[in-house]
Amino acid sequence: MRILFLGNNWLGWQVLNWLRGRQEEIIGVIIHPEQQRKYGEEMLMSAQLESARIFDGATLEQARTIEAIRTLKPDLGFQSCLDIS
Repeated sequence: MRILFLGNNWLGWQVLNWLRGRQEEIIGVIIHPEQQRKYGEEMLMSAQLESARIFDGATLEQARTIEAIRTLKPDLGFQSCLDIS
């Protein structure tokens, strides 16, 4: 299954690690803008994706971002960004 992962914070990072550990096919990652990220660098390292497959959540309404995501042909969008702080 081709997964587009949307996440932030510690929980998002751990879920991404878990999906990677299960050898799920992560085809793209959407994370918060840099100033709002929590565990962003850790998530980017876990994602192990080229920069063209990493998306800033603030650009989701832009036609260019939508088209780039469409070309990835995800089967599933998985969101994990619970913030309990």
